[in-house]
Amino acid sequence: MRQQRETYQAALVTGASRGLGRAFVEALPDDTDLVLTARTRDELDAVATTCARPGRRIETIAADLTRASDQKSVIRAARACDVDRVIANAGVGSFGKFVESDVAAHMAAVRLNIESTLTIAHALLPDMIQQARTAHRRAGLVVVSSSTAFAPVPKFAVYAATKSFLLSWSEA
Repeated sequence: MRQQRETYQAALVTGASRGLGRAFVEALPDDTDLVLTARTRDELDAVATTCARPGRRIETIAADLTRASDQKSVIRAARACDVDRVIANAGVGSFGKFVESDVAAHMAAVRLNIESTLTIAHALLPDMIQQARTAHRRAGLVVVSSSTAFAPVPKFAVYAATKSFLLSWSEA
């Protein structure tokens, strides 16, 4: 028996302009509408152009997810598109000795890697789950972590700790 491919109506991808985020966007089925967010408008628009298909809706939001106002903008756009999959990929970290590094950069990593992921998931998951139940479908949340989540990493301590948090939280 041939296995049927899981389909989703719309996906939100954070950190969609490069790396794993872009790979996720490019791997999604052509009939999945997209809500794409990243900090850099030009790179985001390039991804949208690459992924454009007839009939596919693509919303792009240049956003700094360390800011609550930008998180809210992304949530509004995702709700407007009835996303049923969230790929939380956006992440940042600074390398160096903790005490010699800028604390603002560490706090930005905490806000982006942890706070924005939790805020977006908490806002979207209840409706996603309800819509999936009603339609007898599935909803999906993919949280991108890192191999640094499994052990302390000198000179990458805050990044590794945020990724440990994401791993623990998403598995729970």
